[in-house]
Amino acid sequence: MPTPSHQVGNGTNQETENCLDSFLGALEYLSEATGLSIEDIADLLSSKEGPVGAMVLAGHLQTTTKAQTD
Repeated sequence: MPTPSHQVGNGTNQETENCLDSFLGALEYLSEATGLSIEDIADLLSSKEGPVGAMVLAGHLQTTTKAQTD
C-alpha cells in the first residue's frame, strides 16, 4: 500500500505532465499563428526579455485574430 507521500508525489507528477502538455500546446499554437519556430518562441519567452516578448506575441495574435474576424 502506498504511503501518503507516494500518493502526493504521483499526483504532483501528473499535474506537472498536464502543465507541460498545456505549455507545449500553447507553444505549438503560437508557432502556427506567428510562423516562428517553437524553439524560437521558447527561447524568447525564457530570456530576460521574456515578458516583453510575451506582450509582443499577444499583440500580434490579437491583431491577427481581429483582422480575421473583421
